[in-house]
Amino acid sequence: MIKKYNPRILFIWVLLLCFIISSSLSSTAFCYAQTGDKSAETTQTKTDKGGYHLPDAVSGYWLAPGQFSGGNFDKTLSYLGPLSLLGSCTGTQYQGKIGESWQNGASLGNFGGYVTYHFDDAIDNSDKNPYGIDFIVYGNSSAYNNDGRNSMAFAEPAQVWVSQDGEKWYAIAGSDHYKDSTIWDYEMTYYNTGKNISNYTNNQGVTSPKPVSTVTSSPYTTSPAVQNNQKNTVKGIFLDYDDSKVGSWAFGYGDTHINIFTDKFDVVQSNPYRENQYKDPQGDPIDISWAVDENGLPVKLDKISYVKVQNAVFKDAGSLGEKSPEINAVIGTKSDKEVIHKTKAPKAITVNDSKILLQEDKNVYDVDMSSKMRIAVETDSRTNVYINENYTSAVNFTSLPKKGIIRVILQEGNCEPQIYYLVDKNIKEKLAKEPKVATVSKNNENEELQPDIKVFMDLEKFSLGQGFILEPYEITVPKGSSAADALLKVLEKKSIPYKNTGSIKSQFYVSAIGDTESNINIPDYIKQAVGNSLTSRNDKNYLGEFDYSKWSGWMYCVNNTFPSKGSSDYELSDGDVVRWQFSLYGYGSDIGAGDEKWGQKNLKELGNKDALIQKIAAINNLSCRQAVLALSDNKSKYDQAVEVLKKIDSSQSEIDNAVKALESVGTEKQIRDNLTLSVQKSEAGDKVIYSTHAKIGGTEVSDFIYPMTMNIPFSGKSTKDTMLCDIGNNLYITNPEKKPVVFGKWNDQGNAFTIMDNKTSNYVFATSKSSFSDTGKSSQQRYINWLLQRNVIKENKEQKYYPDKFITRAEFVQMLANLSGETFFQQTGEPWYYQAEKWAVHEGIITLDKNEFHPGAFVSGKEMKVMLDNYMLNIEKQKNKTASGVISVKGNVTRGQAAEAVARTIENSL
Repeated sequence: MIKKYNPRILFIWVLLLCFIISSSLSSTAFCYAQTGDKSAETTQTKTDKGGYHLPDAVSGYWLAPGQFSGGNFDKTLSYLGPLSLLGSCTGTQYQGKIGESWQNGASLGNFGGYVTYHFDDAIDNSDKNPYGIDFIVYGNSSAYNNDGRNSMAFAEPAQVWVSQDGEKWYAIAGSDHYKDSTIWDYEMTYYNTGKNISNYTNNQGVTSPKPVSTVTSSPYTTSPAVQNNQKNTVKGIFLDYDDSKVGSWAFGYGDTHINIFTDKFDVVQSNPYRENQYKDPQGDPIDISWAVDENGLPVKLDKISYVKVQNAVFKDAGSLGEKSPEINAVIGTKSDKEVIHKTKAPKAITVNDSKILLQEDKNVYDVDMSSKMRIAVETDSRTNVYINENYTSAVNFTSLPKKGIIRVILQEGNCEPQIYYLVDKNIKEKLAKEPKVATVSKNNENEELQPDIKVFMDLEKFSLGQGFILEPYEITVPKGSSAADALLKVLEKKSIPYKNTGSIKSQFYVSAIGDTESNINIPDYIKQAVGNSLTSRNDKNYLGEFDYSKWSGWMYCVNNTFPSKGSSDYELSDGDVVRWQFSLYGYGSDIGAGDEKWGQKNLKELGNKDALIQKIAAINNLSCRQAVLALSDNKSKYDQAVEVLKKIDSSQSEIDNAVKALESVGTEKQIRDNLTLSVQKSEAGDKVIYSTHAKIGGTEVSDFIYPMTMNIPFSGKSTKDTMLCDIGNNLYITNPEKKPVVFGKWNDQGNAFTIMDNKTSNYVFATSKSSFSDTGKSSQQRYINWLLQRNVIKENKEQKYYPDKFITRAEFVQMLANLSGETFFQQTGEPWYYQAEKWAVHEGIITLDKNEFHPGAFVSGKEMKVMLDNYMLNIEKQKNKTASGVISVKGNVTRGQAAEAVARTIENSL
């Protein structure tokens, strides 16, 4: 639905509505850009960001059935959607610059329609953002009279989702997330009737009503995804739309609040917590800290790279069409120079007059809930308080909250909020009875935990005498991935647009890939075969089928062989070389894919370039690539090898010579031999900062791949509580002891600390007093404290470690996961060790016995050695440093012995 900006345009609206109604009777369906559903043709877009923290690409856009999905009304609201969604479309020519206007958006259609943004420069969950606001969603909701009156009358709430990898999504829990009427697992299925309209059903038992006389005619106009499929099911969070309570979405939803009154972006955080804050013309502010899992419990995300905005309502708005959010842009906010303080904790939170014992750094509390219950918050009168969707400091519940969670938010001034979650004990116990062991849920399907595999890939245009769309590149994909899976991962990561038919699961065919290079220099043997059949290009922005000839198109080969099955059906193996090649003649006979059975003999025998692709990919993947290529004659060797690769008919001897020339380029030995390290001492406030610096040859680098030892000097005499902390770039941090503690060991004099790392950073020495009460007489106390300081072993309420108890498989795997520095987000209902188990399987540290982990089984000395050796090889990347000779244990391993083995293995590796 399009909202009006001023009542004076009402007459124009009437004329437009008449036009829409008349045109909808004869409209034809168009195939719009959308990538969320790969079953229809897909495309992606990327634009310059113009100084704003805008997304780098629209990685998914699905226009659900609605008034615009059949080609009706303004084109900027349909097939030019991805452009306008990036903030790049403005004016009647749709060619405006980024930031020139926020007023051009794209409709999401009915329930479930969505847009997904990808940010190369991730959005931080920053403690320097006023009110904790990390990004803003701009829709086109506006005030009726531009004075704040009835300012949410045109709100069309969209659910916001965030993700770090584009696969695991977390809901932004807006103000109404915990209302009884909100549905967290809503599903809508749209059906193709063959008559340019869609019927629908949902998982709440509702089917299509009889058509009503509105613009949308309800059932709705068919969307592209429904056109190409008999049905399309979409899932999401559903908000109840009550006409009598319009404006109840206080915060956390897209397209519900007023935008700025000028055409320019003005990214300023407004306070989403104060009463009547919807009058602030600053869009819809979002705090990443609102992110929750599928059970409504909080997750900790330090940054996110993906934002999805999805229609959360299914509501017919009469003559104005369905309630369909229009989204204009998503922009990261501007941080202050200083850290924003957090709102102080309340004096008390009570449940039926019983006080909850609040603890620092804890925000989830188990409570006994009842059908009649009073929740009250005792705090300063100036503090904004929300109890679920209610702006108040006390709420009387007359029935048991259906979701079993009550959220309490306190916020004052420009501070970040304090957020507490009160969880019904009965709900939590029910979830805990259904643990998941040794399987991982992905896309609602259970699949066995599998280690990742590495494959090499490129996108070649050699048949046109051109080079690459993508040079050789090494990628990691889950075991079981298809060639199509790997291709889409690369295209989406590199923001390369594409078009396809079929789906990622079946009959996938990439029909075109984004490319604007127009100068061709066709090799002679191909030019001779094409003859007078050479044609022109169909789309200047894409290279695809039927470009330049009637035979052309994209083909793929794996390990120098062209498979006889589609890319969605070809399962990749570790080390595979996947080449996507553009064929100009004979359905592949120009690139070595000819088949004599079909009368398509290869025009020429071509050499095997797999080894050369692997070597160039390995160099391209180096984090210090530029520094490596600057060494000696590396750049010349590399450039010559690339030219041999680009020449489609290079001889096998030319290829082999190029591989040989690159043998020493970018190797571990070359990097280590040319690496120089230094440590510089400086002061910041009252702290002494030690900064490490690295050069490969004469080029400064921050990452040099292979761990090297560095000695950090220390003034004075160290004690067992002295530790080195990595503070990154936060030179003025006030509590360095809370930053990651660096592994290493002291010299005999205690005045220098030796560390091993593959990157540069800034360090300070700090003191820790942490210890366990039961380790004083243990011979392993030094190692236990060493791991405790480094957060490998965690403190507990009892302040006991139980060093003489046997350690279980789950405990030891969790210890190694903590050692790696990995951050895990435990889901409600999962066993506490599940994420560490998943990590250990994927990293090749453990293998499962018939897909069973046996978490409670004790670890034997032999098992511990195997796991430690695998850790050193796969995580620390040290082939010659193992646990051999560190500690020998016959039988089961105690917790103290495990701590000693882990600490000594790491110390010895230095």
